[in-house]
Amino acid sequence: MLILLGGGIAYLLDLRRWANLLLVILYLMRVSLPHFDLPQKMNNLFHICLTILILLLFYFGRNNRKVSLLGSLATGFTDFLISLMPNKIEYITKKNKEKPLTYPNDLIYEEAKHKQTRLELVHTRNSQKKSLLYLIHGGGNVTPLTNKYRKLGQVYARLFPDSVVALVDFRSAFDHPYPAPLDDVVDGYLYLLSQGIQPENTVLLADSAGGNLALALCHRLKACGQALPKAEVLLSPQSDMTQSGKSYITRYHLDPILGNMAGSAEPGKTLPVFYAKGEDLENPFISPLLGDLHDFPDTLIQVGECEILYDDSKQLYEKMKASDVKVEFKEFPGMIHGFQISFSSIVPEVRRANSEIKAFLANYL
Repeated sequence: MLILLGGGIAYLLDLRRWANLLLVILYLMRVSLPHFDLPQKMNNLFHICLTILILLLFYFGRNNRKVSLLGSLATGFTDFLISLMPNKIEYITKKNKEKPLTYPNDLIYEEAKHKQTRLELVHTRNSQKKSLLYLIHGGGNVTPLTNKYRKLGQVYARLFPDSVVALVDFRSAFDHPYPAPLDDVVDGYLYLLSQGIQPENTVLLADSAGGNLALALCHRLKACGQALPKAEVLLSPQSDMTQSGKSYITRYHLDPILGNMAGSAEPGKTLPVFYAKGEDLENPFISPLLGDLHDFPDTLIQVGECEILYDDSKQLYEKMKASDVKVEFKEFPGMIHGFQISFSSIVPEVRRANSEIKAFLANYL
């Protein structure tokens, strides 16, 4: 009941004003029924009727009809939970204490260390290891590799049984700011290629700050005259550390994940910049959007409508398209940052996003 009530309260943020009032009235009627001396059958009937009315109101009272009911509930409840966190940065640092999950017997798990870079490799037992999926995790460049990405790695290892999924665990920008995380991502990638996999059989999968590192990796490889990966999937990539996009302001109140963090940022910024503090943020290795994107890999970009990083994704798409890069842009109405990884697959938007990612990857792995 507490979860339902919390989700309902959060969901009010996405309801028309007339629906807000009616929903509160129905909730009060629903919780007041036990105080009336009604026959059991009539009491049950009222319970059912009020429940149906509340569900109908949740659907028809929404401002954004393009969002599924489950999608709206998931975003609303996430908003509610995060509003209870007084300090998001403190929450992020707790991820350092997460115990790695145990891999199932049908998959082979290996660890590798090259220079300062730690890698986790996963593949099926009979894998031919013909291709590589290089997964660069998000987390503001400050969190280590977490279990939700390990689970993602397992999914893709099974989906593409002749591929190796490599998850790079780069150093945290809290203690090792730019260029350390990028150096780790580059070193890890080059080490994997040295094991026999060709660049044309390599795909990058990255989200958020990991998307920044994926793009910067391509800039670094291009600057060194080395072959770039064949393709990349970028989920809400932070492509512009200068935060020039209007969505940093216009969608600030819509983003429960990255919104409400201006108190930790430098003056004039919406997000704190731990990664490259004190550096020239217009450096293309820091803000890849500002560099030359010609000859970049085939790219799929996904972004939620309610993200401050929306413009980072949209501007990246427009510039890639102008640079003759084969690129797709997929926007998900009502969705928030990281929904593809954070929400359950029962949410229709998550299923659609994952289907698009799998279909795209199938062309290259």
